[in-house]
Amino acid sequence: MNTGVAAASLDLSGAWPPRARLDASSGLGSVCFHLPRDLGVRVETEGFLVVRDFEPLEHRGTAWVTPHYEEATRHLLLSLGGVLTHYTLTYDEEECDDLVD
Repeated sequence: MNTGVAAASLDLSGAWPPRARLDASSGLGSVCFHLPRDLGVRVETEGFLVVRDFEPLEHRGTAWVTPHYEEATRHLLLSLGGVLTHYTLTYDEEECDDLVD
């Protein structure tokens, strides 16, 4: 997924294979990811002036993971990059809606 000057909301619920990967990059944007509680998510980021609003996740080394990552039967590697971008990850779908309205 690539976005430019925009706001985007992505719902990550649905059928994911056991080990999936999503690469996202944005410039001058705001991107919110709605996380399903049963999906183990690991987030890796790189970029310039990237804001990370990952409150429900735990910071481990160079990555962030959902609290139940090890116990989850399905895993997603979310690779985020960009310039002047605000990334939000939340379990609350309404929070994503509020950010892009």
